[in-house]
Amino acid sequence: MLSKIRFLNANTLKIIAAVTMLIDHMGMILFPHIMLFRIIGRLSFPIFAFMISEGARYTKNKLKYILTVGILGVICQIPMMLLFKDFHWNILITFTLSLGLIYLLDWFKKSFFDKDCKVIIKIASFVLFVGATLSLYYFAGFIHFHYSYGFYGCMVALFASAPSLNRTNAPEALKKFDNIPVRLLCMSIPLLIYSYIAASYQFACLLSLVIILLYSGKKGKLNLKYFFYIFYPAHLVVLYGIGFIISLAH
Repeated sequence: MLSKIRFLNANTLKIIAAVTMLIDHMGMILFPHIMLFRIIGRLSFPIFAFMISEGARYTKNKLKYILTVGILGVICQIPMMLLFKDFHWNILITFTLSLGLIYLLDWFKKSFFDKDCKVIIKIASFVLFVGATLSLYYFAGFIHFHYSYGFYGCMVALFASAPSLNRTNAPEALKKFDNIPVRLLCMSIPLLIYSYIAASYQFACLLSLVIILLYSGKKGKLNLKYFFYIFYPAHLVVLYGIGFIISLAH
């Protein structure tokens, strides 16, 4: 039934996320008194987080993927710190942390379902994953380690990847739970916690789950691999520039 209405490919989802992010930042920078901009913007982050989990699921080079996101995050951070005096780590850093946890969880799942894997490896992978997650939770409270959407935001992409068993020897009965509806259900847990902690209008982010439910699993014809990475800093520079010009006019 759901397969008949899944008509959105990965490119379309990224474009929807980029447009809603643009609207969100327009409200933040240019129209802070119009809450509708911020509400619409809540759709962006969960979609991008889901696509990060998709990238982790299908990439052939995990190291290259996490390094690409992390390095671009650092590059984007420099102008934001110099020009806008914003010392919070940007969203690409959040996604880099998410990817690190996703890969540790993947290692644990793969070793857990591998009958030939030594018990010490299974235990080590579990301890490293739990330790890294708890460390991230602990350090998130430090003022100099604040990153976009915080700890629970970091958990969104991780929870979206939690049911993924495509690269493991898990029983077929368990692999039946490796589907988009279950992944979205998992995503909703940290989204609800974050929305409760942050602000009431953040609950609008749950509407993005309906959009992601229409995802076909297909990539799309256009090559938008680096689209978000370029669009993210570029649109902020433009919006802050417009805001600066408007402030001078007044």
